[in-house]
Amino acid sequence: CAAIILVVALLFTLNRRPPTELAFLAVGQGDCALFQTAGKTVMIDTGPASGARIVVDELRRRGVRRLDMVLLSHPDADHIAALPQISRRVKIVRVVVPAYFRDHPDLQLAFRESGVQQNQIAWLAGPSEARIGAFHMYMDIPPWVDGMPDNDGSMMVRIASGNAAVTFTGDAGFEEEIQMIKKGSWSDQILKLGHHGSKF
Repeated sequence: CAAIILVVALLFTLNRRPPTELAFLAVGQGDCALFQTAGKTVMIDTGPASGARIVVDELRRRGVRRLDMVLLSHPDADHIAALPQISRRVKIVRVVVPAYFRDHPDLQLAFRESGVQQNQIAWLAGPSEARIGAFHMYMDIPPWVDGMPDNDGSMMVRIASGNAAVTFTGDAGFEEEIQMIKKGSWSDQILKLGHHGSKF
């Protein structure tokens, strides 16, 4: 099972609590990451349908029966298509998605097939923060209008506690990343490269 994990970063361990871990899963052409701390589990994107078995097997190996939050950066299949298969095996409490994509047909189909109800969805319309154990999770979206590529509306996610911090940029391009960086001073240990490491 260890072979399916591309990177596992131990950010730090809190006294007498389970270790805080960040895992990037090798799901093929797509993105899926797990963040675990203080008994909570957050998934950032689900990967493609073809990678669902890898994700499910890793959740089982970790003993995860509940995803406290699933963050979907944008509605491309390589980021959301495994949601139905995952939802059949673990309970999903909350899903967070950029409000731009509320009516996106692929996203709505994924919700219907996964049984995710509207009252489980938080439509992100601007900066938002949540606390998970000792960590703060900051979420925001770049300016986007209908007709632009979905990638450019990708949700940005930063998870931080003290000097331990990681940022996810979905599939946003460099212009969107620059706009978001200008909104705040981010200095992180880990950057999940946007668009699977694209030069843009």
